[in-house]
Amino acid sequence: SLPPAPVLQDAPPSFDGFYIGGLAGYGAVTFDPRNGAANLVAHALRNTTLEVVHNASRLLQPAQYSARDIMFGGFAGYNLQSDEAVVGIEFDYMRFGKSGSSTDSISRQFPSTNNFIETATLTGGNETKLEHLFGLRARAGYAIGNMMPYLTGGLAVGYGRVSNFATAQTQGVAPDPTQPPGGLPYSITY
Repeated sequence: SLPPAPVLQDAPPSFDGFYIGGLAGYGAVTFDPRNGAANLVAHALRNTTLEVVHNASRLLQPAQYSARDIMFGGFAGYNLQSDEAVVGIEFDYMRFGKSGSSTDSISRQFPSTNNFIETATLTGGNETKLEHLFGLRARAGYAIGNMMPYLTGGLAVGYGRVSNFATAQTQGVAPDPTQPPGGLPYSITY
């Protein structure tokens, strides 16, 4: 008679070791450019009545804008398993490459300290391009059969370009001490 067939038991799955893969998805980013152009105008108009008294730089308010597109990239990681406990680390990279821009312009008249009228015409905005996203995460999990629930946490960093631009044109009348009570008209562009 033949001996009984051995009973084969499946070894529990192992989550141990290196892994790599690719990924794709859809991403959306919102940019808020409000203060970039305002800071440039504030610097250009520093020590002027238009800025010191009237805060002309706060008139520029470029709107928020969004960029949406398909993202693609890859990931690599390493897990170390001891019994059912699994710890690991993972790095990923995503290529986004989307850009957007927003501009605003406004013209206002203000009384000057010598009771003349000064006009400020402001144009400014922002261009942003988000090109790359990088992530680094640590993981701690528990293997239950073919499933491994886990907790993860880490750091994500994006790389891109931000350009703020602004033009400030001021017009008014400067006092002329040789011809009271008149003044000399001026126009300055920054």
